[in-house]
Amino acid sequence: MTDPSREMSTRTQLLVMLSLPLLALVAYALITIWGAISELRSVHLSTAAAEAAIASSQLIHEQQKERGLSGGFLASKGEQFGPQVASQRELTNRRLDGLQSVARRLSETPLLAEALLKPVELAIDKASALSDFQPQSTPNRSSQRSLLPATPPRFRQAST
Repeated sequence: MTDPSREMSTRTQLLVMLSLPLLALVAYALITIWGAISELRSVHLSTAAAEAAIASSQLIHEQQKERGLSGGFLASKGEQFGPQVASQRELTNRRLDGLQSVARRLSETPLLAEALLKPVELAIDKASALSDFQPQSTPNRSSQRSLLPATPPRFRQAST
């Protein structure tokens, strides 16, 4: 029986010997690249989640300030906080617009849309529903009636 390595040329023997380490190196490179891509996706997802969390937190903060000012306005029977309520509503609406722009950016990327868009859209729907209670006119000192028709019935009873 003859040794197969003796029948191969030196060039073929070198190619066989170098092919295994070269294949191992290619496999290692592919695994490393796959890991880096996975990590990049994870960072991208985390960044988008943080952006959505910041935008929703800012909206909630402005809504809380508006709620406090509206309560003060109603408690004073329209004598105080009228201009502050109007300006606070503008700030709240701007923060809602900011959260909506975050949702638009999320919808542009399938990975982000799949992971984050549904909760952000739910938050926007809930915040928009609260905005429906805002009056179309701004409150002023002369009339509390501009606020009362837009106030939910359960709060309207307490203010009259």
